Amino acid sequence: MTEHGIGGTDAPAQRVLVVEDEPTIARAVADRLTAEGFTVATAADGPAAVDRARAWEPDLIVLDVMLCRASTAWRCAAACRPNVPSRC
Repeated sequence: MTEHGIGGTDAPAQRVLVVEDEPTIARAVADRLTAEGFTVATAADGPAAVDRARAWEPDLIVLDVMLCRASTAWRCAAACRPNVPSRC
């Protein structure tokens, strides 16, 4: 299946993983990103995020840093994409 990318191009849509434990916030973020042309998946906790990220290989992960506790959020992000440097 070919998806249309941002701006109506034939490039594949950028994939974004939204990691958020509040369903209302997760849906609002996902809906807005979808409206902007992104392909979006969600995960409600750290383990689900790691599994989804490794299987789906998103282009971007939007991570609720308080989900994993602020002190461990960057380790959670690194576990999702072990071969990609984290940027904040």
